[in-house]
Amino acid sequence: MKKLITICLIIFGLAANAQQNQFHVYSLPDTVPISGASINVVGKQPLTSGNNGQFMLNYPTGTYQVQIKYMGYVSINTTITLPSKSLNFYLLPSLNILQEVAINTGYQTLAKERATGSFVTISNKQLNEQMSTDIISRLEAVANGITVDKRSSSLGNLMVRGLSTISGPRTPLIILDNFPYQGDLQNINPNDIESITILKDAAAASIWGSRAGNGVIVLTSKKAKTGEALAIDVNANWSVVEKPNLFTMKQLDAASFMEVEQMLYDKGYYTSKINAVAKAALSPFVELLLAKTRGQIDAAGFEAMASTMRQTDIREELLQLNYGKAIKQQYSISLRGSADRINWNVLAGYDNNRSDLGGLDSRLNLMSRNTLKITKKLELDFSLAYTKNNGAPGKVGYGDLASTGGVTYPYLRLLDDQGNPVSVAKGYSLSYLNTLNQTVFGNWNYYPINDYLNNNISNASSDLLGNVSLRYQVLPSLSVRAYYQAEKQVEQAKSIYGTNSYMVRNMVNTFTQIGSNGEVTRIIPIGEILDQTQVSLNAQSFRSQVNYDKQWNKHTVNALAGWEFSENKTEGDGFRVYGYSDERLTNVGMNMATTYPNYISKTMSYLDQGPNNLTSKLNRFVSLYANLGYGFDDKYLFSASMRKDASNIYGVATNEKWKPLWSVGAGWVIGRESFYKVPWLPYLKLRGSYGYSGNVDLSKSSLTTIVGGTTSAFTNTGIARFGQFSNPSLRWEKVGTTNIAIDFALVNQRIKGSIEVYHKKAVDLYGTSLVDYTAIAATSITKNVASIRARGLDVSLNTVNTTGAFKWTTDLNFNLYKDEVKAYYLASVQGSQFVGNGTIGTPLIGYPVYGVFSYQWAGLDPTNGNPRGYYKGEVSSDYNLLTGADVSVKDLVYNGPAFPTMFGNLGNTFSYKGFSATARFTYKLGHYFRPNSINYSNLFASNVGHPDYLKRWQKPGDELVTNVPSLVYPAVSRRDAFYNYAGVAVLKGDNVRLAYISIGYELKREWLNKLPFKSIQLQANASNLGVIWTANKQGIDPDYRDNQILPSKYFSLGIRCTL
Repeated sequence: MKKLITICLIIFGLAANAQQNQFHVYSLPDTVPISGASINVVGKQPLTSGNNGQFMLNYPTGTYQVQIKYMGYVSINTTITLPSKSLNFYLLPSLNILQEVAINTGYQTLAKERATGSFVTISNKQLNEQMSTDIISRLEAVANGITVDKRSSSLGNLMVRGLSTISGPRTPLIILDNFPYQGDLQNINPNDIESITILKDAAAASIWGSRAGNGVIVLTSKKAKTGEALAIDVNANWSVVEKPNLFTMKQLDAASFMEVEQMLYDKGYYTSKINAVAKAALSPFVELLLAKTRGQIDAAGFEAMASTMRQTDIREELLQLNYGKAIKQQYSISLRGSADRINWNVLAGYDNNRSDLGGLDSRLNLMSRNTLKITKKLELDFSLAYTKNNGAPGKVGYGDLASTGGVTYPYLRLLDDQGNPVSVAKGYSLSYLNTLNQTVFGNWNYYPINDYLNNNISNASSDLLGNVSLRYQVLPSLSVRAYYQAEKQVEQAKSIYGTNSYMVRNMVNTFTQIGSNGEVTRIIPIGEILDQTQVSLNAQSFRSQVNYDKQWNKHTVNALAGWEFSENKTEGDGFRVYGYSDERLTNVGMNMATTYPNYISKTMSYLDQGPNNLTSKLNRFVSLYANLGYGFDDKYLFSASMRKDASNIYGVATNEKWKPLWSVGAGWVIGRESFYKVPWLPYLKLRGSYGYSGNVDLSKSSLTTIVGGTTSAFTNTGIARFGQFSNPSLRWEKVGTTNIAIDFALVNQRIKGSIEVYHKKAVDLYGTSLVDYTAIAATSITKNVASIRARGLDVSLNTVNTTGAFKWTTDLNFNLYKDEVKAYYLASVQGSQFVGNGTIGTPLIGYPVYGVFSYQWAGLDPTNGNPRGYYKGEVSSDYNLLTGADVSVKDLVYNGPAFPTMFGNLGNTFSYKGFSATARFTYKLGHYFRPNSINYSNLFASNVGHPDYLKRWQKPGDELVTNVPSLVYPAVSRRDAFYNYAGVAVLKGDNVRLAYISIGYELKREWLNKLPFKSIQLQANASNLGVIWTANKQGIDPDYRDNQILPSKYFSLGIRCTL
């Protein structure tokens, strides 16, 4: 405690001393601190105001002439006598100047006003409106041109201006502090990010070359500024996430599910399964029916148990016993300041989270970032960041209860009426397991309510990222820079399955052998099982660059050129040991090259080797690049960039290894022309660009690769297979983009924004190509043979609706997007290859990459409820014809694109004195999706039910009120396939959702005069608030996959203090 008090006193003492000669810059009329204002003291080095508008003058006693200026505001010229108490300076906005926004491309920082490309900047203020442990998830609700596809991937795919590829990587390139970030994005602490710049077109992104085709997101970390006074920022926020709504899962109710099982049992459907040697798992109700048949339970007992099952819902059981509210805690403290020759910034962050199932994960971030001015011309930047993550799973969830067939029965229970754990069939029939000799096999049942307590499962990762850069100012306009980055990331997973765990009991019993004399042989010893994996990443990058920045008369030149090298090596290994003792660190060696009989099925198999694998991947890139920006009279702008990339994974001959990419752009600030006389629109700028960027799939190679496998059952030797065949012509995908835009601002910037039109043509895309199968053991190979075209419109509009004490601002981002396949080889055009849910690409020339296609629907047969379609123009119920080889894609109905063609977000911010409130909405329009429905084949064979079963046709006349076919036995798989992929089920995906609401309050400065705080901000936030409107009336959230647990509402409280 004494140490803590001492540390606090030191911090408060530093803060108190810093009040001397400390000044602040604010804007009028809202008195918002201005970060980045230029402080020019006659005869001294220029200074810059810090994040809270503060700066210090550490000069000898005397009077100094000071000029304070900031783009978009009227400059002030004043005198300051030192020493001085804290003073505040207020800048008035200029009526005819557009506020300058800095753009960081990862290679240089330039004013957005002088840019010809398409950029989106997200300020620190916008980022802080949301509270989450990661940074990327905050973009969709605030950025222009950003959308997240959550249907084709349960994790969500973030895209910049839609697709630029068919089968290659879709994710944008992430840049952190000048270099591509190759570690886990979850390592990045949002509290350490100052701003984000999104590069959308070729002029903006082509400088990043072969990895920029999907757009580039540049993250800029916080740094101390020259002349900035000591500042200490403390952030803390606490979040509560509601229990998940399991009732969005499309589960058939227990009574209906049992009704189907009763029907199937009566028809002998389960007979072969019951009598099979394998003794496969049976559902609890089928086990109950079997017990009744065998006379093991009387009618009254059967009905009592069946009645209990009918009233049970596993979702309610799980919500009551296993699921709870998730808790997230996030803390950080950062200190920054500036001395005579050094600017420094340190940060410590700690996140501690508990999931809705009780799983734990934590993250520790430590960072130091510094700039040292060695001489007047030589400057050194150096930083080090360390991240440590730890995690452990919690209780079982809805998807963890699935049987071997992958089904969670609706009437499962975790505890009986007396509170005892209930067993669930995992691999074998419970009634059979209970007949085994308990002395030999013990209890072979699986108890999901508490089995996790027998295991010790954890994962951990560490990441160390270091950066060093030198900048030498050769001439006032010429500088030379060198950058080096190194990263070491290690991910580890360790799973110890206890002796009493189902995992161990099942493995031991499965391979137990009983001799004719009753002697028991344990092939797998009774003891713990250890699985352990480790994946390490070693990455390094080097860049050497020359910058030329000069302004004379009416000319401005910004040029750079350089080369860079990057390398990343990923290695992984894993193993499993049996008979393990964590206490003694011992294990029992096993013979993995011998097959053993399964006690129940008598089939021969190898022992499971677990995560036994060795991997090693090495990727290298070498690049040459140059960029030129020229401006004349602050009205005429020109830009050009060139980059040439080479990699160890593409090209056999030297001339095939290099990929040249380039762009050109131009801009015209019309509002500054003498002939321009539109007083209500003082700022008007026209800009355009054209160029190429690339896309690379690091999993592909131009050389033949061989992958090691498991042990051969025939030779007991290792197996190897071809991973990829020789493909010397394989190269980068290439994306050409044309962008034309208008930027504008009305008087006083009450309305400002931009309108952009773009056209993308992606060529040399990865696609299937025929190959001579006498040359290689395949009929096709991936080559650069496909192409797509995409067109779109981006509109960004910012309005100041009211000014004064009560201020209301609005941000609107509106995007149109449409893509079309221009070239792609199809091995088959059979219709069944194209019908689907819109989650898998359907690259058909003339249509979007992701489209929704359907069989033609002709309604239900009024006599029997069979689904009907059209075959060659005639109504038919012949499903072999309706779904057969004669039905091509031309016979299908094209419903529309699966990706939204119109999307964006809308935000309104209201502020009054210290209060502020922001609400942001996102919208997606113009797309279609196909939800799942009942499939009788899956219901019978795999127990996959759906509530649409209750809407099925049951009698003549039902066809007038339902489109769900009648139940038939035996099920006809082609009948189900036709109905499930017919056009009648397709719905519009249009939706509007409330992304988040943020309410903040900043304490008045006069309240803090007697405290060591410069500012205190309080914030409350609610996010994941769900859809507020959908075009479909079924209550389905079209943004997510069927049978996916939707994100829960997220409520947060936070405090941010600056000392």
